[in-house]
Amino acid sequence: MLPAPLRSQGFPRSTGPRTFCRRDRAAFQRDARGRLLRRAAPLALPLGTWLGIASGIVFAVLVGLRWHGYSLPVWHSVLDGSAPEGVLAGELRPLRSDDWLVGLPLSLAQAHHEPAFPRVNTAIGLGQDLILTDIPILHWTALFRPFSWGFFLGDDLGVAWMWWSQLFGFAGVVFALLRLVAPGRNALAAAGALLLVASPFLQFWALLPSRFVVYTGLGVLGAHGILRARTPRQLAGHTALLAWGLGCLGLALYPPYQLPLAQLAVVLVAGLAWDRRSALRARPALPLAGFGVAAAATLAIGVGFALDAGATLERMLSTAYPGERVSLGGDLPLWRIFAHTLLLGARVAEWSPVLNIAEGASFWLFFPVTGALALQRAWRGRPDPLSLALLAYAVLLLVYATLGLPSFLAQATGLSWAQPTRTLIALGLADALLLVRVLANAPAEAPSRGFVAALACGWAVLLALVARTVDDAFSEVGSVWLAGACLINALVAAGIARGRRSALLVAAAALALLATTFWYNPLVRGGSAFLSENRLSRKILALDAAADGESLWISYGPPYAANLFRVLGVRAITGAQPVPQLELWRPLDPTGEYARIYNRYAHVTARSAGTPGVRFRLASPDSFELIVEPGAPELRALGVTHALIVAPQPPQLTGARHVDTHAWNHLYELGANDTAR
Repeated sequence: MLPAPLRSQGFPRSTGPRTFCRRDRAAFQRDARGRLLRRAAPLALPLGTWLGIASGIVFAVLVGLRWHGYSLPVWHSVLDGSAPEGVLAGELRPLRSDDWLVGLPLSLAQAHHEPAFPRVNTAIGLGQDLILTDIPILHWTALFRPFSWGFFLGDDLGVAWMWWSQLFGFAGVVFALLRLVAPGRNALAAAGALLLVASPFLQFWALLPSRFVVYTGLGVLGAHGILRARTPRQLAGHTALLAWGLGCLGLALYPPYQLPLAQLAVVLVAGLAWDRRSALRARPALPLAGFGVAAAATLAIGVGFALDAGATLERMLSTAYPGERVSLGGDLPLWRIFAHTLLLGARVAEWSPVLNIAEGASFWLFFPVTGALALQRAWRGRPDPLSLALLAYAVLLLVYATLGLPSFLAQATGLSWAQPTRTLIALGLADALLLVRVLANAPAEAPSRGFVAALACGWAVLLALVARTVDDAFSEVGSVWLAGACLINALVAAGIARGRRSALLVAAAALALLATTFWYNPLVRGGSAFLSENRLSRKILALDAAADGESLWISYGPPYAANLFRVLGVRAITGAQPVPQLELWRPLDPTGEYARIYNRYAHVTARSAGTPGVRFRLASPDSFELIVEPGAPELRALGVTHALIVAPQPPQLTGARHVDTHAWNHLYELGANDTAR
């Protein structure tokens, strides 16, 4: 019995010491938990917010370090054979010329122009309008090209910004999209995002397609937010996101990626709207208003762009390439689509049967397995419209790629603008969405063992047929590896069908795929300074300064020789020209005999044939040669003052004076009376 004074203070009357201690301890623990929760309340942010904060910090650190995955130091080997600098890990990839040879020099050229970041870069031919490209320019369209923003901060910062914004942007947006189709399954969504990040299509293209997925995903996230909005404030934010995403995608101006991804976005938003059909029927006004405002804003962006860039856009559409390019599909064999389902990335050294490693890239695809599960559930009375819609679009892309579509249908669907190899980006994203959706909606009762066994065996047999062709094309892979890959896929198919530990299953598949792709892109620090600080560039700048900045160059040899000038802010008539400069070539072709050759997006190079006159030769769909002698009067009439000639030894030229030699690069002043040594 407690003393009276203690009883009067509310202590237990007669329960004994043991009961008193237990109750007191429980009360203390409850109070402590309450205090802890109150103190931690400001930190109780959603998972997505925490991931965003962490990603932002890592992104800022990596950009600040000037690290990236571009093979920019390849310029050392092509200019003078010097040892590349700044390679922290991995191997440089000269094949990635879209990056180190074309895209990055164009972006760097903008900062070195006077004035900086112009819409029309006067160092490229007679002046190149860059409004149709994803290049940094001081123009309102820059708001819709976020991956180029870093170049306004500095050269190396811009290169690093482009690389990491594509990687983090892709991972974050795909994770958010997968969370939409699998609410509450964050681990599964993260594993699915990792699977796409590790895909050969993303890694072997050096992240280039990722920006189109990011733009598409931003639009879908905005549209889904409008469907869920309950207040005008929520509606306004998601409406702005939808309009911005559509503006970014629309101004990307590469239909082979834009159109399939836009179609997939429509399928996805329609399926998500179906999931919320009851709520939308109850409150239709708010979503309709949001979509209406977003449509009006997107239309305004499109009209403004058309008015601003109309002439340049019309010229691009009227080019022989890519303006007249039409695809009906049917030229991509089935084995090419499913080749990387056999995990070939680390086994093949020679990719010439598929042109190169990038053109042969695809995804680890599962939609035949997940599609069969979606159909089986629909047959058993549990249909999921979103899963069936994703499956239908994946099948459409498969039919288009392998069998083709009639002309009217290809044009009606817009797929005539997209080569089958480029539609794989939409197929891979649709496949991942379907995979996560099917796993997230797995019923409590697993399919019968007979169905699981039949599905796994059928998938293995299909891949075995694919493996036979793969073995013929890439004998170094080996039958043992292919048989093992088929077995692994059968086990994964069985795991998908059973629906157990789905996040762990997808994560394991993602890590296995990453092991075959992570080696491709190097880790590099900086590299842009070498382009303007090497001895050859300094001499070119000195010659241009001696000509009061009015020198005009032509380069003979590989494309790198031509694209160097724009980085230096020195004018040249050769090099990559995204929009054809008809006015530049017409004085050399007054009758228009070669107009179809130079009326295209092209890498422009020059070649000497030892004969007078001017001719043009188409080297490939996106490159042509200007065949003319360095001392030809036609070049002098065009205003060309200097030439860079790539050759083992400086050639002897009439009407040109040899100025300097650096490695295999020889500089000449044209119009001089003396002859080179």
